[in-house]
Amino acid sequence: MDLIFGLNPVLEALRAGQRKISRIYIAAGRRDKRLSEVLTLARLNHIELRVLPAEAFNKRFHGKGLQGVVAEIAFRQYVSLEEVVNIPQKEGELPLFLLLDELEDPRNLGAILRTAEAGGVQGIIIPSHRAADLGPTVAKTSAGAIEYVPVVKVSNLKRAMEVLREKGIWIYGADLNAPKNLWEEDLNVPLAIVFGSEGRGLRKTIRQSCDALISIPMFGRLNSLNVSVAAGVVIFEILRQRQGK
Repeated sequence: MDLIFGLNPVLEALRAGQRKISRIYIAAGRRDKRLSEVLTLARLNHIELRVLPAEAFNKRFHGKGLQGVVAEIAFRQYVSLEEVVNIPQKEGELPLFLLLDELEDPRNLGAILRTAEAGGVQGIIIPSHRAADLGPTVAKTSAGAIEYVPVVKVSNLKRAMEVLREKGIWIYGADLNAPKNLWEEDLNVPLAIVFGSEGRGLRKTIRQSCDALISIPMFGRLNSLNVSVAAGVVIFEILRQRQGK
């Protein structure tokens, strides 16, 4: 079993109903409207509730920032690439996927999941090596989005790009030194955007496998953004273009 921490992650896990929750721990004295819904849904689904004194709760779960709620839950399962690539057709939507090239910080993965869910991304593809797993930190940072955005883990990211391309999906790499920025590109097409790792960016082989490279226009003294922020900028520029046509 895995653990998830915080009101939003636990509440969204209950609402989604995709993972078995065996037990929920509550810190005594906690009062919140969302907590009331957590308790109601837990009772409706016959999930064991345990109320612990605040000191015992913090000692057991090692620290603050848990919002007084922890759930024991089944591990989040990855889905197959074949399943994910068929989602847009089933939903009648233009494809939009993200590929994350060796993104190792779970907080960045969680933040990207949260933005991806808000932006209608249909799936995220990560490599099986040098990549953050779908653990408690990702669940907490995603604020529950981990329950809704399908994540695929593949042994070969380049091969996954080829599969997407065979489905008529354009592969764009987000690259600081790209000759064109995303304002200059027509993004109202079937798309998969590749983001590189923290610090290193896209690997050379992945960059060369992209159909095109795009950058984010920058006007300040700093020339880079956190990868989760960059993903948000790109996702919502895609939505802006698609909604405008």
